[in-house]
Amino acid sequence: VAAGNVPLISLGGVSARPVRGLGPSRYALAWRREHARRPLVRAYAEACRPAADGR
Repeated sequence: VAAGNVPLISLGGVSARPVRGLGPSRYALAWRREHARRPLVRAYAEACRPAADGR
């Protein structure tokens, strides 16, 4: 994850360490078929669209 996101994942005993010399990472967004119509799932997917379109 990006250094700025470390505080988001370092809860509950999860730790993060910097790794140098690697290229950019890719993320995927997926959800269960039965959750596709949930407003929160749809809103999150739409919020991610600009980042995905800018690849």
